[in-house]
Amino acid sequence: MKVAILAGGLGTRLGPEAKGLPKSMVPIGGRPFLELVIESFQERGFEQFVLLTGFRGEVIGKYFGPRFEYSRESTPLGTGGAIREARHLLGPRFLMTYGDVLRRFDYDRFVRAHDELCLAVYPRISIGNTEIEADRVIRFDKRAPKLPYIDAGFS
Repeated sequence: MKVAILAGGLGTRLGPEAKGLPKSMVPIGGRPFLELVIESFQERGFEQFVLLTGFRGEVIGKYFGPRFEYSRESTPLGTGGAIREARHLLGPRFLMTYGDVLRRFDYDRFVRAHDELCLAVYPRISIGNTEIEADRVIRFDKRAPKLPYIDAGFS
């Protein structure tokens, strides 16, 4: 199963810390954050990655080289647009995560437990972007911070 990683963020909220890099390439402990995200999946046996790049995507491509597949946005398409643009590389079933979210998680269990489309969520603490009815997502809106759940950074 392939892992799609959204790595097109500008990093504007990081200000000078981003140093003009894509948000997912900002170094943590001397290594790009995106490398830590990839390793968290590799530790669980995932080896096929599609990096969905945007802002300064060439930096990501130069660092990781031909080890992975790339879907490069020429203009920002948003989360759904980036996935739609990469669908020819992803196949009918894949995991999706953000290049700026690191979770040490049992991805295998998540995949085995969900045969259909699925978004990992948890109850909001301060903000939320997801509403659930029974076991279905009925609303996902990043501009509605008072919804009862927040996405966990992968689906």
